[in-house]
Amino acid sequence: MPIVNGMPEDMDNLDLPDRSSVKDTYEQVLSDLKKAEELMSDFKSPAYASKYAAQALLAKVYMYMSGTFENPNKEYAQLSYNYANEVIESNQFSLLSRSTFMTYNELAPDAASQTETIFAVKFIASDWDDWGSPLGSMYAEIDGQGWGEVYASAKYMDLLHETGKNTDAREAFIHPQYKKNDAGDQIPAFRFVANLYTDGKISGYVYRQGETKEVGGKLIATVDDEEYINSRRCG
Repeated sequence: MPIVNGMPEDMDNLDLPDRSSVKDTYEQVLSDLKKAEELMSDFKSPAYASKYAAQALLAKVYMYMSGTFENPNKEYAQLSYNYANEVIESNQFSLLSRSTFMTYNELAPDAASQTETIFAVKFIASDWDDWGSPLGSMYAEIDGQGWGEVYASAKYMDLLHETGKNTDAREAFIHPQYKKNDAGDQIPAFRFVANLYTDGKISGYVYRQGETKEVGGKLIATVDDEEYINSRRCG
């Protein structure tokens, strides 16, 4: 995307520059974060931007710029280390215990027990009348609110289970939702991207969750007379 600094004077006849280069984009990001670090001094809580948030992002950006193991950029790697160390040595943050970390997604950013988060966006009830709109609503559907269109992939679950089930604390963030039959029994299902038709032609795509049948180790869901195949066995 083009880099635009400030508000253009003539919004009706906006003439934006071409797409900015990767180099220019990184330079702009670093410039903005260093300015933010300079302007922000007080720390209220992780629910507010702070110089520590800027320093943490600077550490992350320089890490991305530090190359690869085979072809490292030692200058950027050192800068990444330096900025990360600034945050650590501020003594404003500390790692959560395993048990508290497993409830991390339920903690308010400014809760007294929330010691690990450096910066988070906090939503409060008075600001929203539709909880289906915030970004977090993409991850789950709870009490009829949310879309539930972002879910743990099979590869991610395999990673969490490398040392066995319920050994990785991050697995506590995943709450399976099951499709049930009329008797209330759980039945296999998988969520997938299905074709969306308009006047008999594919006009887009939509998330679907379909009942399945297992054939040859594959789960097959049928929606609108089309079959969708999941080659990974569920369960």
